[in-house]
Amino acid sequence: MNKIIKIFMLGVIFSSFTASASEEVLIDSDRIVFVGEISKEKVDEVVFKYKKATQKPKLLRIKSSGGDLYQSIRLGKWVYLNGLDVEVAEYCYYSCASYIFTAGNKKYLDTNSYIFWNGGALSKFLQDDYYFQKIQDKFIARHSIIDPEEISLTRARLDRRRQFFIAEEKGFFDFVKVDPMITLAGAREGQYLSKKFFGISYVDVDKFNGKPIVLGFYYTLKEMEKFGVKNVVLKSSEWKPQTSFNHGFYKIIPAEIK
Repeated sequence: MNKIIKIFMLGVIFSSFTASASEEVLIDSDRIVFVGEISKEKVDEVVFKYKKATQKPKLLRIKSSGGDLYQSIRLGKWVYLNGLDVEVAEYCYYSCASYIFTAGNKKYLDTNSYIFWNGGALSKFLQDDYYFQKIQDKFIARHSIIDPEEISLTRARLDRRRQFFIAEEKGFFDFVKVDPMITLAGAREGQYLSKKFFGISYVDVDKFNGKPIVLGFYYTLKEMEKFGVKNVVLKSSEWKPQTSFNHGFYKIIPAEIK
């Protein structure tokens, strides 16, 4: 992408979300209902309620824009190990799409369900040391770190977290037998993506020129299958992810696989 000015908001980098889980995770008959951001508290509650249930749920119905990356991977592995189906209740994107949807035994989509991706551990800004150093620079500046020794320690800590996440994601996709390129392959060159990844958000400067901000990309069912995402079931006769997503200045786009 050309002439990108990245604006980073690093307040929540490398930290877990702490939203209350009690109203967002419940057992409803033979399914688990999960609504909201994915956090350690809510994943703990899913596991706890599942263990306590006399009749074990067979399906996770989720409505989420993602959340903590490590907890998303943890929940995805748990779903896969327990053989649960996953149903998208309206939307599932970012880490929800990457690690929860892909882990389901069967994956259910309704006509207006939308699910999309916009990057993962294979993204350039995590794989390329040059780009990652810029992230470190922004983090250091934002937190007013000026002591040389503390700067060095901070860079090392952030790099360890980066390497840990790269390894965790690779382990997850190896485990569920899905190609990790699903997180990245659909991106279009020259599109103006708004990313929120690894606790870091950035958008292209072109958004100020009146161009829509592309939040992510979605795949057709056949394209998903090429990445190893199988057993996707449509609850109705059609699926319209793009037309169901209507957020004014923001949009999602079809994947462009070369």
